[in-house]
Amino acid sequence: MITHIFYSLYTFFTSPKPKLVDTMCDMYNGAVWKELKNSNSISFVEQPCLLMLTLNIDWFQPFDKVTYSCVAIYLTINNLPCSDLFRAKNLILIELMPGPEKPKTNKINN
Repeated sequence: MITHIFYSLYTFFTSPKPKLVDTMCDMYNGAVWKELKNSNSISFVEQPCLLMLTLNIDWFQPFDKVTYSCVAIYLTINNLPCSDLFRAKNLILIELMPGPEKPKTNKINN
């Protein structure tokens, strides 16, 4: 079931799309996305069982009218359509750091 879903998404993103001249619409238009290859010179994104992930760090204020800052560290699966990329069910939460203040850099690094 999951393999079928990812294969469908892979097919969607590898199919030809209309191009806008000198415009990058998403990461799939980038040179690195196309040029990243394995040891057999096969494009990473042409292999349906491999995922590309992005590590995100976001500070947010969970409460109105209160100074309280939290940090979420999470992964997004870049192989998904842009409309599904940041849906809660598709995020992989790595760490949630509660406030009340922004954590120091050494806390994030450890």
